[in-house]
Formats: sequence, C-alpha cells, structure tokens
Amino acid sequence: MDLKEHFSKKETNELYEILKNYKDYTEEAIDLVKNELKSRGCIIENESHEENFAFNSTDNSMNEENNQKVWWYSNNGERNGPISTDEVKCLIKTNVINKDTLIWRKELSSWLPISKSMFSDFFTSPPPIPVQNLNNKYAWNLALIPLYFFILDMFGLYNFFLSNDIALFYYLIAILINISVWNADKKQLKKSGYDIETWMWWGIFLVPVYLFIRASKLDKNYAYAIVNLVLCLLPYCYNLLLNY
Repeated sequence: MDLKEHFSKKETNELYEILKNYKDYTEEAIDLVKNELKSRGCIIENESHEENFAFNSTDNSMNEENNQKVWWYSNNGERNGPISTDEVKCLIKTNVINKDTLIWRKELSSWLPISKSMFSDFFTSPPPIPVQNLNNKYAWNLALIPLYFFILDMFGLYNFFLSNDIALFYYLIAILINISVWNADKKQLKKSGYDIETWMWWGIFLVPVYLFIRASKLDKNYAYAIVNLVLCLLPYCYNLLLNY
C-alpha cells in the first residue's frame, strides 16, 4: 500500500493529528495529507509547518477563536479531542460526526447532541416541498397496475400461465411490479422531505390502504386511491357479470 492510499483510509481527525506532529513525517507525507484533506473539502489556509493548520477565514479574530482546541466529541464510546471549531465543522462535512454525536466543552454542564449545539445549522433540513407541488406519477402508476393486468387477462394471459402450471409465476410478476413502483414512490416522497416511515410498509401488503393513507397524510387527493380500489374490484365484478 502506497502512502496516498494509506492516508486516504484514515479519519479526518487522524490526518489533523499528523499535521500537528509534522516534524515526525517527511515533506512528501505532509503534502499527501494536505491533499487528502483538501479532497474532503477541508481547505487549509496555512501551508507552512510552523503553525497549526486551519480553515480559511476573513476575520482574523474569529479565525483565532475557531482554532482553539476546546471541543470534545464521542466516537464509538470513546472521548476524542480536544479539537477546534473549524475541525468540528470539517468532521461534520466529512460525516465523521453526525447529528447524534455527543460533544462537550468546559462551558457545558454535560454532553449534548451536536444538533442541539451551536452547530445545529449544519443539521437543519429545509421543510418538505408543498403538497401541491408533489409529483404523483408513481402513485397513479401504482393505482393503475390492476387495470394493466385486467387488460392482459382479457387477452388470456392468466389462462396461459394457469394452463402451463405456472400461475404462481404470474402472481410473482404482479407482486414484483407493485413493489418496484411502490419503492419508486417511497424514494420520491423521502427526497421531497416527507417522513413516511410509520406507514410506507402498507405499500407492500395492501396497496389500496397505502394509497388512502398517502392521500390523507399528504395532498388529501383521494382520486388515485379510489381508482385503485375500483380497479382491484373490477375483475371480481366482471366475473360476476359473466356468471350472471
């Protein structure tokens, strides 16, 4: 393993420790460490080795304060630190620290989640997009799936599978298509900022229930849910008419 690959596998805080102890490393190693930090978005202001490395700042006094090693954070049940405010920001940016990570400094009476500290802005998400701007294309596709299979059944698809003793394969295809479209809808809702964890699983077991809950939680537009329910009943109604 070459040096570049070696440093790429290290945590961001470990790379900063190397920079602080630059006298123990070769010039080539230090340059590789700096390049690795820069590739992670940690811009280094001071390229010399006589002082601590820090982020860019237009305000010198603020920069000095941000470089003070006052923060401790928990990682895998261990205390880590002290590190500076700028180093905390870099660890957040590189996902070493997440919103549930506990941090502490002497002004605090106890450890607290970083999302409830002065760094809370890093973990503040924008609100969900307005429901009127939601794209319901996957919900409508999910609602119309029974119609697609009903049309295929009219052309004898189900009888073909049944006659070849592979009716189970027919149902498996239908289930996989339902799950695929439901999964696409789930991903879109999450990207739109909606919390659907408590009710999204209905889409695997009972699609009509999922669509009704979806409508009640989001846009109050029950059209796709009603259409799906009607289409689910359509084959049974059709068979009743044939046998009447």
